[in-house]
Amino acid sequence: MIMKLIKEEIKTRLHQGICNLVYIKVDGTIRNAQGTLNFDLIPVESRPKVPEEGQQPKEYSDEIIRYYDTGSRGWRSFLVDHLIEIQLNGD
Repeated sequence: MIMKLIKEEIKTRLHQGICNLVYIKVDGTIRNAQGTLNFDLIPVESRPKVPEEGQQPKEYSDEIIRYYDTGSRGWRSFLVDHLIEIQLNGD
């Protein structure tokens, strides 16, 4: 339950704008990224597709956060417990 609350807090920040993220990748290296979940900041062609009728949207583990990386212009993900820092640009 706590992991789900933390995940929602992180997603809320990502929806507010572009965030600076620092996290540990699965291979153990540190990644610095700028990312968002704000659709106004994601190119139309990169936005998630709406599932067709009868299809279920893809579900992800409560341990994973997907975000749009504005630097590499693609979707990335990280484990919630590997997040070191998140800061909304301008804070």
